[in-house]
Amino acid sequence: MLLLIVPLLLVIPLAIACIRICVRRGLAPLTRISADRQARDWHTLEPLAGGNDAEEIMPVANALDMLLARLRRAAAVQQAFVADASHELRTPLAALQILVQLLEEAQSSPDREAAIRSLKEGIARANRLSH
Repeated sequence: MLLLIVPLLLVIPLAIACIRICVRRGLAPLTRISADRQARDWHTLEPLAGGNDAEEIMPVANALDMLLARLRRAAAVQQAFVADASHELRTPLAALQILVQLLEEAQSSPDREAAIRSLKEGIARANRLSH
């Protein structure tokens, strides 16, 4: 019995070491992709460096690259929308600022009333635009 247990006690650690090495080598491409993604800034959406990764990991890398491309496009669309909205809001605000200056400079009551009416209409337009 002892003759069976001693060889097993020697073979088991060797088998565990071999399995660990094989698993580590098999998961190395996934570890590289993970390290590459973690090393990036949160706003970096460039494709992952795949090049010479194992054939088994390429579908995962390609799927991540396609996801990053979609996120890049969505971020560009969002940025364009924000720029357009900002421009659309600046125009009525500049007009309102001019109307306030006209109101301050109005000498007569009819001029003042016309400026107030224009100011109210401008505020209503700005509200519609923001909604």
